[in-house]
Amino acid sequence: MEMQLHWCKKWHESQFQLFLDDQQIGEISPVVFSRKAIACLYGEKYIFRPKGILLRKIEISDAGTHRLLGEIYFMGLGIHGVILLNAEETFQLRCKNIFAGRWTISRSSRELITYTGNHMKGKIQSDWPDHTVLLAGLYAGIFQWRKFILLIIILIPLIVIFIRTI
Repeated sequence: MEMQLHWCKKWHESQFQLFLDDQQIGEISPVVFSRKAIACLYGEKYIFRPKGILLRKIEISDAGTHRLLGEIYFMGLGIHGVILLNAEETFQLRCKNIFAGRWTISRSSRELITYTGNHMKGKIQSDWPDHTVLLAGLYAGIFQWRKFILLIIILIPLIVIFIRTI
């Protein structure tokens, strides 16, 4: 069953809202003064918690029981990754175009979920029933956008300083 969702974020809020046919069905909310975020879809709640120095690993836990459900691993520059659920199911997370905000989740070379958008709004096309995978891909895309913007914010002053010293 193919499902088309969209998400949006107001510029003054940190919460991402998820909609199906203009009805809110979920959200991703970063926790204040923490790197973790709480995601909810159809009443099921999950916690996404980045780990490590370069934040290449994100743990996915059930918010009610705090049981570890899976992990997201980013490789290279963070535009490719793997979603591992229950140490059994493996999904490939791939950024097709970081500037156009196009991400896909696939399994056995079959695209299951496609995300298009930016750090403020976007669309999801999915024919995969697992909410954990859908939210993991959305969170990963948003998380990578935030890292990309932070990198630009850090690099611009360094480039200006470098140019002034020449």
